[in-house]
Amino acid sequence: MPNKKQKKKKDKKEEILTNTDRIVIFGLVFIIIFIIGFILSLQYFASVEDNTLPDSELKSFNNFVFENREGFWFTTVTLDNRTLYELMFYYHPADTLNVSTQKQMKYLFANVNLTYITLDPDLPSKAVIAGTEISKILGKVFRKRVIGAITRPANTDTSIITCENNTASSRVILLNITQDTRIYSDNNCIIIEGSSPNELIRAADRFAYELLGITEAGTIKIQ
Repeated sequence: MPNKKQKKKKDKKEEILTNTDRIVIFGLVFIIIFIIGFILSLQYFASVEDNTLPDSELKSFNNFVFENREGFWFTTVTLDNRTLYELMFYYHPADTLNVSTQKQMKYLFANVNLTYITLDPDLPSKAVIAGTEISKILGKVFRKRVIGAITRPANTDTSIITCENNTASSRVILLNITQDTRIYSDNNCIIIEGSSPNELIRAADRFAYELLGITEAGTIKIQ
């Protein structure tokens, strides 16, 4: 039978082995975690480089990067190379290019501080979104005064505005639902039409992109 000294040496040896095993196990776990983290980081940065983030969709257009978040498109624009704005749109600019439009209408807003956005009060409520898409660009980005209006009397105190109210110091944007989806001007009154409420919103986004210069080369300056 082993004596007490031999038993203590054996217990001490087993304790040393146990501690060594623990160190080895912890070391292996650390190495495995490090390797997994390294692989995941490579995958993440590769996805950023390829513009394919896992939880969003990135899609560039004319040097503007658009991110799709829950069905809406977000981008950041710079005004006069100094102010950044993050803006949300319903449609990506590439999805609005087939909307018929006239050129240079954005310059109708030069030196004009007041804009009316008007529509028939009987249009579906969703049509109002089209006006909001334009209003946020003129108001938030270009700091114009924007007033919502209707084209004929209704049970409301809203101003009655039509293209006839267009003047040298103010602009009128008329929203309408017709057979075609298009943007054009009539005596400096800007008319935006859509074949449905959704098409009207798509046309409004196209017009907003025109104002920002996103569907053209470079941004513009509206005074």
